[in-house]
This record gives sequence, C-alpha cells and structure tokens, in this order.
Amino acid sequence: INENLYFVFLKAPLLHLGGFFFCFVIEALIVGWNSSSLKEISCFSTASARTDIFYVWMRISGLTDTLFNIIFFSFGFYFLSIIEDYSLMKLNNYFLEFILALLSVTFFAYVYHRITHHKIFWELHKLHHSANKMSIFTASREHPLIVAVSNILTAIPTALLGVRAEVLFVYFGFQGVYNMFLHSKVDPFPSWATFMITTNDHYIHHSTNPKHYSKNYGMVLSIWDKIFGTYYEPEKNKIIQFGIKDENYNRDYYFKEIVFVFRRWLKQLLPVRR
Repeated sequence: INENLYFVFLKAPLLHLGGFFFCFVIEALIVGWNSSSLKEISCFSTASARTDIFYVWMRISGLTDTLFNIIFFSFGFYFLSIIEDYSLMKLNNYFLEFILALLSVTFFAYVYHRITHHKIFWELHKLHHSANKMSIFTASREHPLIVAVSNILTAIPTALLGVRAEVLFVYFGFQGVYNMFLHSKVDPFPSWATFMITTNDHYIHHSTNPKHYSKNYGMVLSIWDKIFGTYYEPEKNKIIQFGIKDENYNRDYYFKEIVFVFRRWLKQLLPVRR
C-alpha cells in the first residue's frame, strides 16, 4: 500500500486526539470550564453526550477506519493507494495544492452533504442530527457508512487533481479541527471572513426550526451555500434548539444503534409489500 496514504488515513486517530485537545483548551479559555463541552461530557449527564463519547471512541480507536475498509470489501485503502497513479496534473506546490484541496473537498462535501439530506439517505445521516446538545464531540457522531463514502468522495478528486498525500493530511487536520469548532460552544471565526462557515451558521443547520431546514450545508467555506442558494444568515442572540423528532436515538444503544440505523435505511429502500 502507498505509505503516504497509509499515513493519511491510518493516523487519523492522532489527528482527532490532537484536534480535540486543541479545541477543548480554546473553548474552555473562552467560555470557562463550567460552560465547556468537556465539563458536560465528563459528567456523562445526558444520553446525547454519552452517544457523542461513543462515536469519538470509534474514531480514536481506529474502528471507524477499520469499518471503512471492511465496507469496501478490504479494498478501501488499496483503492485509495492507486488513485495517485492516475492524477491529471502535478502541481508540486504545497500552497497551491492546499488551496486546491480546500476548494475541491469543500465542494464535494457540500454536494455529498446535500445528498445525505435527501429522503433516500436521510435515515443514515439522521444519526448526526439526533444530538440534542452541541459539543466538540458531536462532530464525530456519524454512521460508519457515511464516513466511509465521505472518505472515498474526498480522496478521489484531490488525488486526481494532483494533491499529494502529505498535503491532504495537513488539510484533513485543518478541516477536522474546523469541524469540531462548528459543533462547539464558541464561535471563534472572524466576522470579516464572510466566505467561511461559522459556528452560528452551523447551528442553523442543526436547528429544529422548520425555516432552518436544508440550510448551511457548507464545510469550512460558505461560498457553495451562497452560490447554490442554501445559505441562511443566523439571527443575533437567537436561541436555537437542536435535534430531531425521533425517539430512536440517544437511548444508549451504541453498537445496536449502528445496526438499527442501517436496517431502517435498508427497509426504507425496499419496496413496500402489499
């Protein structure tokens, strides 16, 4: 297997550990310990928090990456390792490759995110939206199948465009930390950076308010939402409720939940018997 891609994907748990530590420290410095995500999570006070902890464990333990490989019949990492051989160009410029990764990954992530909100795939993505409290750990609450397909869809365009694995590693580290902040209790992004998705923007995406549905899909950049008409500017000092109207979640099922979500998704796809 290509050693660079092994480094990118099998060292992902290290990225998560470093990202969590960095985000927790910044958040606690801004809002204080008592209001921080870590305080809420460490108390195991709610089923939503406990579920977030489980999915973080999935990421850090490497189990999510293992499932990614299994889902693609043990060819997942091999497939990623050969994509580089078919790249359309060689930039050999780290800065340009990072910008290209930023634009291509955020675009494909936007498209893929919109697809997961379609009724055909919503049962799988609903798991992420089932969190009724937002914390840094909520960023990791995703069904393994969603993560697996996402890995493929972000790796293919970047590799074909000539973005080297080491640049992709740095970019994924940046995006991972950014995603954690989007689910945190602080909004550290500068007000002048209107081309970026902020924490308040992403809160809209998780809102239970019907007028917020199908808004602010973006990851890192808000430009794709603005181009395709899905951007919703958050109102100042507006309290937002999070979660979904479905009692199948946050019930401390953990591994059973992963299976049940997949089963409900398959059941939805199968034709109704009469």
